[in-house]
Amino acid sequence: VAACASRAEHERFHRVDQLLDHLAATFMADGWSLKKLHRRIVLSAAYQKASLDRKDAHALDPDNRLLWKMNRRRLDLEAMRDSLLASPAASN
Repeated sequence: VAACASRAEHERFHRVDQLLDHLAATFMADGWSLKKLHRRIVLSAAYQKASLDRKDAHALDPDNRLLWKMNRRRLDLEAMRDSLLASPAASN
């Protein structure tokens, strides 16, 4: 396990541990329901963050270690094809 470089990084990892503990506790309290766990994650504010780059946040945290935005991911060809076929324009 790598040592934390700064106090801020240590606090960030502590918050992540608290989040995981909370998710585990609610997962067990909800009767081990994956559906409820998935819903809780998808409806969370962190999951719904936009991937737009903000200059003020980028200046403070260029590596997005504080998770102020959703990191962009490439869409593979099969997923892109499926999304195009599901669009209303494809049904015409």
